[in-house]
Amino acid sequence: MRRAALISLFCLAWLAPDARATDQVRELIVVDGRYQKLDQFVEPLKPWLSGLPERPWRNEILSTNCWRGYMATWLLENDRLFLLAIHRQGSGKVRWVEVPLAPIFGEAHPVPADWYTGSFAVPLGSVVSRLRWNRFTIHPKTLHVEIVKGRVTKRRVHDNRTQRALVRSYDDIEWVARPKVVPPDDGNWHDARLVTTDAFRKQVPKGARFRTRGLLMVARDDKSLYIPESPLAEGAGCNLINVPDIEVGRYNSPPVEVTGTWTPGEYRITIDVTAIRKLKPGETIHHPKFPVPPDAKAKARAKMEEKAWKVRSPADAHWVTGDFVRIRGTLENGAVSSILGAEVALDASLQGKDVVAFGNLDHWYVTPYLLRTNRDVATWVGKRGPGHYYRLVDPFTGKLVTPRAAP
Repeated sequence: MRRAALISLFCLAWLAPDARATDQVRELIVVDGRYQKLDQFVEPLKPWLSGLPERPWRNEILSTNCWRGYMATWLLENDRLFLLAIHRQGSGKVRWVEVPLAPIFGEAHPVPADWYTGSFAVPLGSVVSRLRWNRFTIHPKTLHVEIVKGRVTKRRVHDNRTQRALVRSYDDIEWVARPKVVPPDDGNWHDARLVTTDAFRKQVPKGARFRTRGLLMVARDDKSLYIPESPLAEGAGCNLINVPDIEVGRYNSPPVEVTGTWTPGEYRITIDVTAIRKLKPGETIHHPKFPVPPDAKAKARAKMEEKAWKVRSPADAHWVTGDFVRIRGTLENGAVSSILGAEVALDASLQGKDVVAFGNLDHWYVTPYLLRTNRDVATWVGKRGPGHYYRLVDPFTGKLVTPRAAP
């Protein structure tokens, strides 16, 4: 991967101060009943901890993938943020140990997070695809919230499904989701992933001026245009020469549009730049007419199955919440059809047999409030009532996965 050393635009501003290279354990948040993962550097408990002389718990170890030393779980319900649980790091086979909240916060549960003021984004729905060694995930929707003293003051949902996510990069989806209104686009530019194709060279002969977009990469005196990988499209790049000065601000690799002429090279083209501008938040680097393969979903599903996390016991389930997983076990048909406690679609012919299933492992925390306000959840919960539920769903349809006989 040509860009293995680079971090997405979403994380650059957070990484700069302390240069923590190891991916951090992500905290969990329950939104509309479903557990989701926060960005790895969103820490709503940090303001509360900063006001204490010392932490009210002690860690047995401190792992490099969790420098903060704990993992909190949150609930966003009825436009309020609540603290559900804190787990400190354990040792040996016990990775996490739950910290009792009552001695710290009193008997109220969940705990109102009145100390928190800030904003963050929450991915919604099942993982559609994974990028860069599973480090980044693409979800159907993204919820942006602003919170003042534990109360939601603004919320906005960005729909990623309309953006043809399978041929768009994580960096671009995050960038386009920032503004409330996406700037207009005349479409009179070329997707840089296509500049090596015969179709492009017929439309734009050598020496002809054209426009394209990507991330501006600067390494000493060398500049290039980079287009990150997407689930079904490889990354691409172009060399840049005679690049006018541009103010990049706090971004190390800002999204830009360049105008210029091209000449062929051994591996990629070189663009002699006559103009360059930084893209506004909301302007995409992936052309909306970039071709989507007809078998895109099938290919994406196959790639996800290759990288699926393996769930071997019910105890594994909580720590892979929201991930695309492979579950193998006995198909049990009680009140619902399940494998290792995860609900799947009913297949009477496989009852009691060794089966395997792939899908997104959704963890639900169903409260009385959710049952009163969400008819869809109330329907599948049925008479079981409030509680915790695990469901294995297809990332593209949102329906329960049908298991198949284990090989």
